[in-house]
Amino acid sequence: MNSLVIYYSLDWNTKRISEIIWKEIWADFEALETIKPLVKSDSFMKYIWWWRMVMMNEIPEIKPLKNEFEKYDLIIIWTPVWAWTYSPPIAAFFEKYHIKGKKVAIFCCHWWWPGKTFDKMKEKLRWNEIIWEINFNEPLKKDTEIQFEKAIVWIKGIIKYLT
Repeated sequence: MNSLVIYYSLDWNTKRISEIIWKEIWADFEALETIKPLVKSDSFMKYIWWWRMVMMNEIPEIKPLKNEFEKYDLIIIWTPVWAWTYSPPIAAFFEKYHIKGKKVAIFCCHWWWPGKTFDKMKEKLRWNEIIWEINFNEPLKKDTEIQFEKAIVWIKGIIKYLT
């Protein structure tokens, strides 16, 4: 099965989990990149800035994808949670690319709870079959090995479901 992992990661949680998944299924890998870099800070202010960006519906421009997602059977979309929803770069992806008729698995990383992330993603992906969803709570900071194992079990479950 041709699989594509599409993700956005600013603080490496989403990227690290994506790499674990990639090693299990050897999917093509597509990191969303913004044209202008987004603010990255180690202070609490980054959360205020991210929250503001979501609330003001600021959607950054993203670079074109390197892969043509039309040729894939399975698309796995990964996002960090910003203000209880998917990140603005993922919003830009949904705005720019319209996925239809695919099997899609969705994933998010968060520091508290996923909010309405999955509900909002499912709305944007309503013309597809959502086969699985899962969330991770700060995998690089909390129970790292357990969460990495959770990611491996998750992707193996998807593979089993599809075969």
